[in-house]
Amino acid sequence: MEIYPNPTSGTIYINSETVDEFKFQITDINGKEIFNTIIQSQFQYSFPKEVSNGIYILRLTSSNENITKKINLTCKKINVYLKLSYNLTK
Repeated sequence: MEIYPNPTSGTIYINSETVDEFKFQITDINGKEIFNTIIQSQFQYSFPKEVSNGIYILRLTSSNENITKKINLTCKKINVYLKLSYNLTK
């Protein structure tokens, strides 16, 4: 089972060669569910824009495997727009 990158800037990748289907769940550190679905052996997940940087819990559950992993969401890409004003009078 591969889960990478960790820490992540917003997207994680999951690859499994042993199990074809998992229940995928992401919660915050307090247990509030962010996302859950059934995934196949290869999956890509991107954190929503409104989710803050921090530690999240990833749970993968299948009939023969249970995996829990802390995911560190850091340096999340944020679009910043600057408005510049110039006074060009002489």
